[in-house]
Amino acid sequence: MTNNFGEFLKQCMCDAHISDSALAEAIRVNRQTIFRWKTHKTLPQHRDPLLRSLKSLRIQDDLAKCNQLFKLSQHPLLNAEEIKTYLKLSTEAVITPPSTQQPFQDLIQKIITNFIHSAYPTPLMLLSPEQHQPLWFFDVLLSHLAPYYKNNFFHLIPPASETLDERGYFENLTTPHKALTAFNANQFEISLKRHIKQQGKVFILVSRFEQGALQHNKVFARILRNLLEFYKKEVHLLMFGGEKLAAIKSEQGSHSLLNLMEELLWLELTAVDVLCMADELQTPIAPSVAEEILRVSGGHAYLIKLHLKLTKNYPQLSLEQQLYAIQHTHRPQSMLTIFNQLINEGFHYQLKDLLDTKGVFTTTEKPPFFMNPLLKTLYWNNLLSYQSGLQWRCATIQTIGLSCYEK
Repeated sequence: MTNNFGEFLKQCMCDAHISDSALAEAIRVNRQTIFRWKTHKTLPQHRDPLLRSLKSLRIQDDLAKCNQLFKLSQHPLLNAEEIKTYLKLSTEAVITPPSTQQPFQDLIQKIITNFIHSAYPTPLMLLSPEQHQPLWFFDVLLSHLAPYYKNNFFHLIPPASETLDERGYFENLTTPHKALTAFNANQFEISLKRHIKQQGKVFILVSRFEQGALQHNKVFARILRNLLEFYKKEVHLLMFGGEKLAAIKSEQGSHSLLNLMEELLWLELTAVDVLCMADELQTPIAPSVAEEILRVSGGHAYLIKLHLKLTKNYPQLSLEQQLYAIQHTHRPQSMLTIFNQLINEGFHYQLKDLLDTKGVFTTTEKPPFFMNPLLKTLYWNNLLSYQSGLQWRCATIQTIGLSCYEK
């Protein structure tokens, strides 16, 4: 069985005798999207089209094939509820997939605890350096929340275009959700209020709030704030973003929606997360190896993936040899770019002093809001971590930074 999503999709389409156009129409995407999937140029970002494809691909009676489709697309395997809803199996034949670990369970549990175990839950702003979560993180989160909200949730993404008028903005915002229809801000607010009155408790996830036209985003935020004030028990709001969202919050007045929200920082990765990432890369490792990789990488997701790829491609290399390769021959270009830019922007000596520092080097400034522009840049690019104070994530990052001075 192929390990390539595009090849697997092509084989399923061939077996089902379905064309690109027919599949695209059936799962509500455009034909070009199917072409990009088949040629392995992109992977499906959202779960719904994959679920709709099971019937069109005629694999809804084969649990193994369905799970292979999701695994290769880097989405979690089908859960029991999805199996009952989308697969053509009798109740007796429905088998819950093997219990496998999933990454970010601690973070998801913290979010669930905030909203489920409080009569008046605090709206949360989840802030992530580099926004480095996998594309399917939101699908995993919403699937965990589904039982608590009876599938009553919205993922609202403001349109990126800055040239849209009010009608275009709110039409784009609500198009993915059949329960919401809006041609302007007023209709959007009425539609949401009507839905809450009819359906009760609702979970609203907002991502990419930083993009798009500022004037429309402000109106959108005012509507959400109004809902939170009128429906304190019913509206549960989570907003996701990174440095730009944190900056917007720090600039807002005391009556803004963002000022009302409590910051929740993206939690540090665990050894379980490393094992899950290894499983995604089809590189089985022992728990003890996962612990070691987590330690030497400082929990930096990209460095972890580099270690796992080296483990897969060069299994004879020891961990020390992997470290040498990453620090000298496989240096991440993105890190080199950040360090070189800082050096060229006038932080030559400040950065060098930090790179020479071992352990915690400041406890005066805490994320996500920094006054020091150097610390701010390093933190939001995920090169620093905050525990009892700010410190470099790992020695590898320091070594890569110091290499930029070897000229």
